[in-house]
Amino acid sequence: MLGKHQGVTARLSAVTPQMQSLHCLIHQNVLCSKLSNEMKETMDMVMKIINFIRSSSSLQHRLFRQLLEETEADYKDLLLHNDVRWLSKGKALDRFWSIKEEMICFLGNCSHNKAEKFRKVLPTITNRMIDLLKKLQDNFNNRFEDFSIPNNVMLFVRDPFKIPPAGDFSSNAKKLLPSVDEGSLQLELVDIQKSGTVKVWSETIQQEQFPNARKVTVFILTMFGSTFNCESSFSHMNIIKTNSRSSMSNDRLQDCMRIALTSHQPNFIKLAQKRKCNFSH
Repeated sequence: MLGKHQGVTARLSAVTPQMQSLHCLIHQNVLCSKLSNEMKETMDMVMKIINFIRSSSSLQHRLFRQLLEETEADYKDLLLHNDVRWLSKGKALDRFWSIKEEMICFLGNCSHNKAEKFRKVLPTITNRMIDLLKKLQDNFNNRFEDFSIPNNVMLFVRDPFKIPPAGDFSSNAKKLLPSVDEGSLQLELVDIQKSGTVKVWSETIQQEQFPNARKVTVFILTMFGSTFNCESSFSHMNIIKTNSRSSMSNDRLQDCMRIALTSHQPNFIKLAQKRKCNFSH
């Protein structure tokens, strides 16, 4: 898909140089959820401590919560996390770090062997997290360096009422889409904001009413779904064309794929009314 020379992105860029491409967000989320060996070891150690306090004994968990109440800590309990909802890792670690002093005190009273190791880890955690955040920031800056769509053009699709008509929105849109009429787009923006209607892109608005605004909107919105649709196509094809249906023709497979991937909801009642039924006599 994203090959530099033979991928779909490279072939489309050769035809339309102004095309913007962005790697599939699902893949980025999966990569972000993976931890390195060093970070995984730390996360496992933290979760062992949390499980030791919360799950090993109800009495122990109750005593720990009582300690937090007596010391007037910011939080009253620890959090667990779920690998499926991987963002909960950050919340669990944040809660763990916020009550670290109470944690050390409680583990010391319990004579838990993780208490001493936790004391040694604490001085280095802050520096490691700062280095990690700096690397993530540099990495994301490099990823989006070529993603040169101005912020006001992106904001226009989300909320056109926040774009000042006298700004540089029309000129920025013209640079992205040479086919857009800059003056007409500025007038359309004024009409949109004066009309007060939120459903500018709905089917109730005729295409001829805001043609340039629609071009900009379609240009932005069609950037994000292509990779996801491609991945979904492979999944649907594996379900449709199984070993039991190996004789299915390509035309038939194409029809089934279009039905599986489309978001259109047919009006079956209206379609049935148009059909001429043959009644038996």
